[in-house]
Amino acid sequence: MRGFTDRGLLLFSSMDDYLSATWAFTGNYRLALTNLLAYLKSVGIGHDCFITDELAFNMSPPDTRWLATGASEDVFFMTKFCNVPSYPLVPLDEKLCQRIRKDFPLKRGMSQEDRASIIQKRVELVEKKLIALHTPYHIYIKLPAGENEP
Repeated sequence: MRGFTDRGLLLFSSMDDYLSATWAFTGNYRLALTNLLAYLKSVGIGHDCFITDELAFNMSPPDTRWLATGASEDVFFMTKFCNVPSYPLVPLDEKLCQRIRKDFPLKRGMSQEDRASIIQKRVELVEKKLIALHTPYHIYIKLPAGENEP
């Protein structure tokens, strides 16, 4: 892996899957994450996580570079109302911000529920686009979900 890339995108299981798994599975999951991070560090590869990845920010892997998954107004809303942490973020590309604002506009006076629904659609689109950007040149790592054996 050395020399192939310098960044890896880590995608964690859903929080619900993790919390409903057995104690043995969650212990093995944490061990797998620890081993993966040690390996990536040993070959000089840093790792990124989405700020909206609930399990990622609850496990808080050390040295994570957190990626914004929305425009600045989305991140503000998510940190204020959706329990998303206020970590330093790699901001979203301006072209992608313009696209989500155009495709999923927010209007003045919207209810919190309507705004949350639109922001969720924005986040889903952004995550797909960021995963696609990582695919050709970066490592894409999906940790196991909802299994009793990792």
